Amino acid sequence: MSLFRHGYGQRPNKQVRPVNPEIRQYFDPDLPVYGPWKPWQTKPELPSTEEILGTDIPGDFVALTPNCISEPWVSKEEYLEAHYALIREDSIAPLRNAVARVRADPFMKDTPDISIYEKVFVVGVTLARAGLALHIQFSTRRAGKNIAWTYSNRLNPGTIVALTPKHNAFLSKCVVAVVACRLLEAVEKDPPEVDLFLASPNDIEIDPQQEWIMVESRAGYFEANRHTLTALQKLSKESFPLNEHICSLARDIDAPGYINTEPCMDFTPLSEASALDITIKYDILKRWPSQPMGKLDASQWSALNRMLTKKLAIIQGPPGTGKTFTSIAALRMMLSNKGPKDPPIIIAAQTNHALDQLIKHISVFEKNYVRLGGRTSDPEIRKRTPYEIRQNQGLLTIEGGLLTPMRKKQNKLAAELDKLLEPLAPSNNSKPLAASLFLEHGLLSQEQVDSLQETAHRWQQSNLPANADPLTAWLSDCVREFDSEYAGDFGFVDDDIDLEYEQLKEIEVEHGRYEDDWSAFKTRFFPLSPGLCSSNSAKVSRMTLEHLLKEKDFYKIHKRYRGAVYDYLREQLIAIMGEQVQRLAQTYKDCSTNFQIGRFERDYCILQEAKIIGMTTTGLSKYRGLVSSLNPRVILIEEAAEVLEAPVAVACLPSLQHLILVGDHQQLKGQCADYELCGHPFYLDVSMFERLMINEMPYAMLQEQRRMVPEIRKLVAPIYGDLLRDHPSVGNHPLVPGMGDKRSFFFDHTAHESNDSLLSKVNDFEASMVVNFLAYLVMNKVPATSITVLTFYNGQRKLIMRKKSQNHNISNSYVNILTVDSYQGEENDIAILSLVRSNDHRGIGFLAQDNRVCVALSRAKYGLYIFGNAQCASKHSNFWYSVTNVMSEDPEDPRIGPALPLYCTRHNQETLIETLKDWNTITDGCNKPCGKNLPCGHPCPRKCHGSEHDWVSCKQRCREIRECCNSPCICVCSPPHVHDCFCGMGKESKTQVFDAGPDWDDFDGDDDDREPKIGPISRPRAPTRTSTSADEDATRCAEGVRRWQAFAQRGALLDDYRRAGIVVGGERPQKDATPVKQNVVGPVEGTLIDFDDDDGQAQVLGAEDDQPAASAKGWMVTYDGARDCPAKAMTFGDHGPHPIGAERPKEYLLPELATDYDHFPGGWSSPAEGQLIELS
Repeated sequence: MSLFRHGYGQRPNKQVRPVNPEIRQYFDPDLPVYGPWKPWQTKPELPSTEEILGTDIPGDFVALTPNCISEPWVSKEEYLEAHYALIREDSIAPLRNAVARVRADPFMKDTPDISIYEKVFVVGVTLARAGLALHIQFSTRRAGKNIAWTYSNRLNPGTIVALTPKHNAFLSKCVVAVVACRLLEAVEKDPPEVDLFLASPNDIEIDPQQEWIMVESRAGYFEANRHTLTALQKLSKESFPLNEHICSLARDIDAPGYINTEPCMDFTPLSEASALDITIKYDILKRWPSQPMGKLDASQWSALNRMLTKKLAIIQGPPGTGKTFTSIAALRMMLSNKGPKDPPIIIAAQTNHALDQLIKHISVFEKNYVRLGGRTSDPEIRKRTPYEIRQNQGLLTIEGGLLTPMRKKQNKLAAELDKLLEPLAPSNNSKPLAASLFLEHGLLSQEQVDSLQETAHRWQQSNLPANADPLTAWLSDCVREFDSEYAGDFGFVDDDIDLEYEQLKEIEVEHGRYEDDWSAFKTRFFPLSPGLCSSNSAKVSRMTLEHLLKEKDFYKIHKRYRGAVYDYLREQLIAIMGEQVQRLAQTYKDCSTNFQIGRFERDYCILQEAKIIGMTTTGLSKYRGLVSSLNPRVILIEEAAEVLEAPVAVACLPSLQHLILVGDHQQLKGQCADYELCGHPFYLDVSMFERLMINEMPYAMLQEQRRMVPEIRKLVAPIYGDLLRDHPSVGNHPLVPGMGDKRSFFFDHTAHESNDSLLSKVNDFEASMVVNFLAYLVMNKVPATSITVLTFYNGQRKLIMRKKSQNHNISNSYVNILTVDSYQGEENDIAILSLVRSNDHRGIGFLAQDNRVCVALSRAKYGLYIFGNAQCASKHSNFWYSVTNVMSEDPEDPRIGPALPLYCTRHNQETLIETLKDWNTITDGCNKPCGKNLPCGHPCPRKCHGSEHDWVSCKQRCREIRECCNSPCICVCSPPHVHDCFCGMGKESKTQVFDAGPDWDDFDGDDDDREPKIGPISRPRAPTRTSTSADEDATRCAEGVRRWQAFAQRGALLDDYRRAGIVVGGERPQKDATPVKQNVVGPVEGTLIDFDDDDGQAQVLGAEDDQPAASAKGWMVTYDGARDCPAKAMTFGDHGPHPIGAERPKEYLLPELATDYDHFPGGWSSPAEGQLIELS
């Protein structure tokens, strides 16, 4: 029976599409090249051994051409070659430096930037659609801690690593690889495991006994750059549109070609006329509408003009000016004027988050979009990925496509590999490799094999099977199973875990959803076992072994050498098998490349029908061959100033007519792994956006901000000057509760910084002040989600998070605590900024970078509070000098000082916080008494607070007059209770205690007629409860507990009646009462608590047995239901049968052991038999 994807028995529609030849042409290495050929154009994708070891060039320095940021490039060729060299150096320098350090100190431990893995062994071969990978296991002992793999960024897919044999330590041998897959279930094994793609198939070694050392640099990330490098090589062989502007810096920018052809555009989507079904058209090259439409302000309208009419449009958008809003307006215009046969519009952003935000806005008016790349967290956007779209379509066949034939070829190669590796399968682990294998590969002669077989038959050991390989008998006990001697439990502490997820620098690997991708494209796994090795650890020289192998009769080889001879033969055999695997891997690699082309051929059919396609800037490089086949005319890049130049340059496809760059070069720059390449003299971190701005290329600037109140906006005036204006709406922002009229303040302190274990900067005092201030705001009813805590250092971020989790007022409140770099493009009502740096002479690090500071100061809408050393920051930065001047310009009401001013509107009181102790004087108001009454009428005992009184407990005497005896209530006010008499002295009953002796059965009268033994019993008030332990709880109760009372049967029933809802124990009812067992919350009203000593469990019964158990012990039980009051039991000691009832205590109260009851017969004793105990 056939089962189809779209249902049982229903064959899905089968579509046949022609193949697009442009995709294969893109990958054809024999296509003609534009311009002269250079060696860099054919460099391999992954670095060579020589590049990592630093032996590829003479001398100690790499020759690099700097990024030319202040004048035109000489040529396109020089421009592309320079950026290729800079990007490649940035990609491999961190690993090269890490290898150099390990080579100098082979036994070094992990550092914050370098991870060293030992005991690395190949344990299998994985065949995936993307290529052949080695499956390795390794030890993390040098980390000095237990790795929390769920949160760790170690060995992420795409990370470049270097391996060397253990005894070589990178002196001469280095194998370069890329992490292919890091499944969580694999790395959490003991030992952990990952898959590696090797740089070259010729580097593959499959010996499971070979021990390696693996080095990873965590400072860089190769995967994002590798696609840019190959795209730059491809671009060097193509025409380069916009070259005259990008390289030659020509400032006269024309309209895009397609606009020149069709200059009339419909403005209806932006105008109110769309509701009236009226079409508004303008020839945008001759007449641009004078009045803004679509709620755009004047500067946004001017920017829209440039975005639509210039083939290279540069739009600068300062914080809060609506960059995305303007981009959406431009895209809406282009989509509404797009012809049915026009190619899709391409949009891109540096991060997945920024891209998804842009797509969300687009999806409101355009549903026909595709999200390329799998790393989206939005479920709705994920539905528009090629994979999800394919699941909802019929079967698609590409006529002449490569996907199906390559899949078949890969399966055939997998079968060949299976046969080749079969001798190393785990099933053969406990026996030596067969002699026939050595004969087959020319390592043993036929005469040597015959000698083994003939002698083996004569000297067959009784414990060996008759069909055992002759080598087994010859080796006997000269070999043993190989042991990697891996020890997993190092006794280390656990790795530091981020409880709230945040990436400091979002890694745009475009690797899809790793585990899903790997599961989908993994075809076969071939485990490898290490097998046997010599049991004699004595070394035998290679010369001796080669001499011994000339012996024709192997049984003449002395037994002490046989293990070493087998090791040598095994090593030679696996080397030969490894060469065969290398040849097969090369074929498989070529097949995988064609398989990827086949996937592009299939996905092209989906993308060509879309109107808009979104991807990250890394995706522009990774999917360049696919995007190029669509022949797009328009590409818009958001946050373009955050992107390095090369990823934007490769977006200049031959078909490109219109490039729109939107960003702000005054905010975050592009990220480099090698800080030596940032700034002078190489300027790799300068984006194309910034370089074009530096060279005064025409641009439009958005000038009206709608985010910050003027008081905060003035702080970024040193950067934007008078060009940035306030929209009237920012004046309507509310004040920050608890801060009076101070929307901003700089708390200036001199507490020094320090370093954490990863050498990140931290400031403990500052972190504590920030957390206390955060708690103060939350207690003043500021929603926690309206506050973002920012810092420039990841160590400080973790420290603040840790202190927040220890503050009981906000430990359960969700607050974003992030680094400044990760918050670009975001905003919140209130921002708290921790500067960290405070020293006498060491500088201020990240605080000296104006771009980062600009981002930090412009995230808040109406509350910005800075904690730091103002003098230290101002001394090393002109920007901070200007900021502190602005905040201190009003001497009567400065916004900077050594004391944080908190304001209480209830008492018109200002409280100054200078030290951590000062926080103890207030909660969320001031240090004056609250002054308001509680619901009970008593004054609130707390200091000023902004929260309601619902959770304030009144500890004063209630004093309400009780009904039955007109005496005042002696309970404390809280928690709420019934002001009724529980003394049992009602008119209809007498206080009686009955003897539960053996004459019970002989008494036929009413209980009330029995003779009372003792009267009411009282005891002193109990002490305040101070402990939460079970044992101490059993002997303490809260202050204000009511007196012990003894009740007669009717008194207890009346008490039950008057105090409805309170669980009360009752005295034993009549003998004929029906027992009712209840084990839910507590005894129901009027029931008895029976204590069965046989099982030690308290049972709730409607009636006791006829005779109480003679050996029953007195237990009193508190039942679950009161806050923080779990079910507990308490003994009164073994003083004979003491079955007692117990009323459920009030909320927050626990019973106390009765220890001093002189009124009871027999001295100290527990309550007497038959008594009822009623507790408050």
